[in-house]
Parts: sequence; structure tokens; C-alpha cells
Amino acid sequence: MAKVEMRAQDVLERFYGSNGIVLPVDVVGIANENGINVNRARFSGAVSDLVYGFIEKDGTGVSITVNACNSLTRRRFTIAHELGHFFLHHDGEELEYLDLRSIKKSQEEQEANQFAAELLMPETEVKVEYEKLMFPTVEALAKKFGVSKQAMQYRLKNLGLSA
Repeated sequence: MAKVEMRAQDVLERFYGSNGIVLPVDVVGIANENGINVNRARFSGAVSDLVYGFIEKDGTGVSITVNACNSLTRRRFTIAHELGHFFLHHDGEELEYLDLRSIKKSQEEQEANQFAAELLMPETEVKVEYEKLMFPTVEALAKKFGVSKQAMQYRLKNLGLSA
């Protein structure tokens, strides 16, 4: 996973430059800067609860579409996840990934999730914000990073921090 972490850090450094990361991370700005349009759509029928979003390349370029019915934090994670596919798995030709609510995840899906976590909750920034709080809580950190409590709890666990 070091490759995934390094790629996410590279994307953040290119976007924010020497000014330092501004929280919450601007995933739409990162997408737009890389020529990727971000759209919201309402899905109907049985798929409406199953589809988080997707990334695709068509004749006009690359676009990410997220489920408009999802929470803002879920949409942000989905955008970051799809950016993971773009930066990790895009070979310049084919690009089509569908992010579904699923228990089983392929290696590419796991890498895209890891990229999303690294992009939205960079290790250094999480540790800095964690140390700033007298009593760090998952809720406070999740709000600061613009992610769900579940995503922050998972990230803190992976970084060996408790809240």
C-alpha cells in the first residue's frame, strides 16, 4: 500500500503546492484540475441504493458521477475513490469503474478505497489535528476532514490512534 499512499501524497502536493493542505481536502478541485468533470445524478429503481458512483472516459473526456441521494461525506469519499482509479489504474485508454455497495472488493477497489482515505485524511494532517484536540473525538475529526464518522474511525485505527 506504500505505492497508494505515495500517489495520494503526490496528488495533494501538486494541487496544494507549498502552501500546505487546506482541510477539508477539495476533491472536486483536484478532479477539475486534472480535467475530470464531477456530476451528481439520481439513480432510479433497485440500483439507487447500490450505486455510489462511477468514473468513465468517453469522447469528451473523463467524468465522475456520484449518487445525488448519498450524504455529502459519502459523495466526497466516492469522488476520492474514483480519483484513486484515475491515478492508480488509468492506462490512458480504458477507464470505466462502477462503485457499488458490496461486501467483496477486488484489489483495485481496495486500492481505490485506500487512496481515498489517504487523499481525504492524510496521515500527517490527521496526526496534527489529533494532537491539537485536548480530547480527540471521532466526531470532531470527521467534521474537520469532511468525512463520515465511520471513515474517520477506520482511519484512526489504521494509524494506531484512538478517540
